[in-house]
Amino acid sequence: MTARVIGRHAVTHTEPAIAMLAPPPGTPLMKFIVGPTIGNPSSQPFPKAANPGGFNGDATIEPGDPLRPHTPITAAEIVRTRHFVFDREDGAWTINERFFDPDRDDADPDLGTAERWILENDSGGWVHPIHIHLEAHQIQSLKERPLEPQDAAKKDTVLLGPDEVAEVFMKFRTFPGRFVFHCHNIEHEDMRMMGVFHVYE
Repeated sequence: MTARVIGRHAVTHTEPAIAMLAPPPGTPLMKFIVGPTIGNPSSQPFPKAANPGGFNGDATIEPGDPLRPHTPITAAEIVRTRHFVFDREDGAWTINERFFDPDRDDADPDLGTAERWILENDSGGWVHPIHIHLEAHQIQSLKERPLEPQDAAKKDTVLLGPDEVAEVFMKFRTFPGRFVFHCHNIEHEDMRMMGVFHVYE
């Protein structure tokens, strides 16, 4: 059986040659094919009605294929440093000794600027995967271990083990507005280990 997902719409069928009778509403965003590959994927294109761009469904990446370039954020671009300490107080989780308040801005970067954020775990033996919304960040250093090659890529989460301190660079390139950063342990974020940053134009 093959399941095709285009945008929010799924069509499931057992024969690879069965075509969708009509294109789904909206813009096709993504396709997942769940099941064994039958023959050469490039010989089984999407029906034209659902595939106006002509993509044949084969998104295989081979060694040496060019990918989107990684552009490091440089120290010369940094306009401000912020320090966030993740801790536990009064039976709940805090950032800079404060519980989450959805009406408070904990940082106020300007659109188009880059900042250095110091993320520190001061909660004893607890581990906090810190997730920052809106933009990817770039890890510059970790106190408890040397950087590894995979640390050089764009990240949306940095793992703070016990006593870990991470230095990350972020560039606020895209959208103004209010966004959150938080521990990605559900029990921790639900117990108020979350902050808000407001990007201003």
